[in-house]
Amino acid sequence: MNNLQSWHIKIFFCFFVSTFLTPEYSSAQSVSTDLVKADSLFELKKYTESFDEYQLVFEAGMASPQMLMKMAFIKEGLDEYPEALFYLTKYYDLTHNNLVLKKINEIAEKQGLQGYDVTDADFFMSWYSLYYDLILTAVMSVIFVLLLLQVYRFLKKKGFSTGLMTWQLIFGLFLIVVVNYPFSKPEAIIVEPATYLMKGPSAGAPMLEIVSQGHKVKVLNAGQIWTKILWHDAEVYVRSGSLKRLG
Repeated sequence: MNNLQSWHIKIFFCFFVSTFLTPEYSSAQSVSTDLVKADSLFELKKYTESFDEYQLVFEAGMASPQMLMKMAFIKEGLDEYPEALFYLTKYYDLTHNNLVLKKINEIAEKQGLQGYDVTDADFFMSWYSLYYDLILTAVMSVIFVLLLLQVYRFLKKKGFSTGLMTWQLIFGLFLIVVVNYPFSKPEAIIVEPATYLMKGPSAGAPMLEIVSQGHKVKVLNAGQIWTKILWHDAEVYVRSGSLKRLG
């Protein structure tokens, strides 16, 4: 009987490992292999081949700042500036390196591209996005501590504290705002050489302008076919396939 139970446990363990752990391990191992191969090709100066391998790692969500910099370097060397700016911007979002920001502005200015100027508000929101998870955790922790203090007062028969309730309400409202209303709008880079800016989300809508690739825009509402963006403080529509989302 004990042998039978032991056999069942082994079968269950093997099933659990093969079902839940093996796919994740295999995926991580595959990404690691792609990265090693990409780095080797990059060292051999086989840049286009290495980029293809880096792209696999990027699509798996495993991009490091060093890898993003290499991808930007490759695209800039091929004069594919929209792609280079895309990866440089992703790098900056992870590191907030001012030298990279200067490089982004240099490329944008040289190519006559718009949307890359960083205001004080943009700088603040960039840092806010970087530490969003930490801020969210801190606010939730404060609310939890305030709740524990209220419970402690109740158990000690001291009654509820109006002051604590006020702070709970303040942090609770702040948490609702943080979770449901993002402070910054997502951005995208126009990647089509000739992108039509339309007045409405329809091919029959009036065309306002034709713009070149490389401009960075704020995304107001993304759809499967049409996306509403902000262009020179005006709301316009472009084909969703003309954009490469930054976040």
